[in-house]
Amino acid sequence: MRAFLIGLLCLFLWGTVARSIYVCILKKECPVHTVNIPAESNRLTNLLFIDGDTPILENYEQFSFDLEKSVPDLSVDNKNYLNGVASYLENNPDKNLKITGLYRPSEKSIQQGIFENLGLARANNIKKLLMQRGVDKSRLFLDYKMGEESLSAPLSFDIFSAVPEEMSDNEEGIINAQYSFDNMVFSDANFEINSAVFTPGSAFLNWADSVQVYLAQNPDKAFQIIGHTDNTGPAQYNKELGLERALSARRFFKEKGVKNKMRVVSMGEKQPIASNATAEGEQRNRRVNFVIK
Repeated sequence: MRAFLIGLLCLFLWGTVARSIYVCILKKECPVHTVNIPAESNRLTNLLFIDGDTPILENYEQFSFDLEKSVPDLSVDNKNYLNGVASYLENNPDKNLKITGLYRPSEKSIQQGIFENLGLARANNIKKLLMQRGVDKSRLFLDYKMGEESLSAPLSFDIFSAVPEEMSDNEEGIINAQYSFDNMVFSDANFEINSAVFTPGSAFLNWADSVQVYLAQNPDKAFQIIGHTDNTGPAQYNKELGLERALSARRFFKEKGVKNKMRVVSMGEKQPIASNATAEGEQRNRRVNFVIK
């Protein structure tokens, strides 16, 4: 009986081998076994996080944004980078962070929601990810600029010391903007040189509709409108021009039916958010800042 079972087993094994030979060699239909090898990332690994001259994080993968999209395609390395940034801010409560988002030249005319360009929208989505990691929104500021079409480095992160919420009349210099619902800046071609005629774009109109609803539901909230200029012309003239721009923006909201208290202020040329050395910088400085308090 034992010899019979051994013979049967040998016959089975021989049949299996013979079939494999027939299928693979004669018919050339061997099954193909594939190995899933992850594609090598083509992102640059030169993203830094520096405080002054001291590197805090080095050699991380750059973030990535698809064409005309503001939500990042996050890698594990990106998430680790954000964790490191959040941890550093937690351990250094006297520091703030400016997130600069870039957009491609082909994306220049694209606006998204309340943001005048994709650079701001991208920076804002990174801001949200840091807020999810416990960073207070009051410590996060946004900026934007045009990058290269490849957009291989779509974000930059800059640490700076905390500044007062309101700068005095004696303080000057480039400041950082919040670009948030309750502290919003609009400067994208809203004012021509030496003009107080307010020409709001679609991003402003989207934001203004939300503000109108919010203020109607919160009649105790005050609305401050701050006018700004570039540095073309005398300082006193720019102070007056900034006030005219703030008044022009206030008229817009009054015509929309806003009943809340609205205070207008002018900072003239004293608080640029970009260099006046370029036409683009001057345009950004011809702006109005809206603060809900």
